Amino acid sequence: MLRYRNLQPKCLAIKSVLVLPEYWGSGVSLMLFSEMIKRAKEKGYTWADLSLTSEDNPKTPMLAERVGGKAV
Repeated sequence: MLRYRNLQPKCLAIKSVLVLPEYWGSGVSLMLFSEMIKRAKEKGYTWADLSLTSEDNPKTPMLAERVGGKAV
């Protein structure tokens, strides 16, 4: 008999977040990421992999750092 355990992952993967151009520079991106991080912590996640690329958006590394991340 196989037994399965319900394991909750400790890493939250965020692959893409889009904000309409008319809201750029308004702080909406920062609010979205702050809320996602808050909810992830409440659910027991210990870290988040944002996997954001800056090829199309050079402000991405700055956003990651503003929410406590590290651009690598």
